[in-house]
Amino acid sequence: MSAGLKPTYSPPSGTGVIKGTVTDGNTGEPLPFTTVVIKGTQIGDIANEDGHFLIKDLGAGKFTLEFKLIGYEDKEYTLSLKDGETLEVNMQLYSSQAELDEVVVVSEKESRKVRAENVMPAMTLSTHDASGAVSNYSYAPLMNEEVYVEGHNTEEYDEINEIGFRKVIGNPLSTFSIDVDNASYSNIRRFITYNQVPQKDVVRIEEMINYFDYSYPQPTGVDPFSLNTEMSECPWNPDTRLIMIGIQGKDIDYSKADPSNLVFLLDVSGSMGDQNKLPLVKKSLYKLIDQLSEKDRIAIVVYAGAAGLVLPSTPANDKIAIKKALDNLQAG
Repeated sequence: MSAGLKPTYSPPSGTGVIKGTVTDGNTGEPLPFTTVVIKGTQIGDIANEDGHFLIKDLGAGKFTLEFKLIGYEDKEYTLSLKDGETLEVNMQLYSSQAELDEVVVVSEKESRKVRAENVMPAMTLSTHDASGAVSNYSYAPLMNEEVYVEGHNTEEYDEINEIGFRKVIGNPLSTFSIDVDNASYSNIRRFITYNQVPQKDVVRIEEMINYFDYSYPQPTGVDPFSLNTEMSECPWNPDTRLIMIGIQGKDIDYSKADPSNLVFLLDVSGSMGDQNKLPLVKKSLYKLIDQLSEKDRIAIVVYAGAAGLVLPSTPANDKIAIKKALDNLQAG
């Protein structure tokens, strides 16, 4: 398989506009992060959180739009556009199940030896910069390699040891961390989504509380943070009260932050094929690129199932090139 990022032609420029919405064909829900590209070019857009996309500054011509999103079947739509015309294209995508070429299990022990044959062909990516210079980057999976797949669940959590209630008169000092962790809420939601009861050590009350935005006021003057308190009756003991203490640090103006040069090293081995592994990493990176500025840069390197440079250092506002590199990543 060969994936080229170099456009085969440049569409005529003008004042034409193509816009629309991408939705799930079964649920009707919007599909953010869908790549919408004029076929054979890098001209396009990435659908926002509402599934909307916008491609502008087009001249008259016949164009084929490509719609791509991980977990959904690719679609194409051909249209004719007049200069100055605005066309609306509302596209529905339907989910698909990606399949590997061949995986042969040669042992049924708890740790199974698996030989992956031709799971993922070599890939060559071609990129071009503003001057038109072309660079080719290749990476290839390790073919016919024997790997060991563990046959048990390795998901573990540290045990939570509750200290219980203490009388203030004997223990007047209370401390808490000012860093914000909220992963427990998302993790519990994952268990519930799959109709599973969360393990008891998954439930961390402080992380569930920290998940939500309480719109605390910004600190003023020289104060590094604002202090906010709420008190209410205790549901299980009417003779006591519950108090919640919240702190708010100063918001950072990221527009004034120094540029970031990010390099991501991604594992693309066969064990990363589950939806909560490599596909989840890719979705997270799609969200990240929308938060970066044109001053920032991203590069992607992969290892294990494939090895090499997938995306050279690229300006973060070149979303189409970054998205194409992510779309081409497959576990195996």
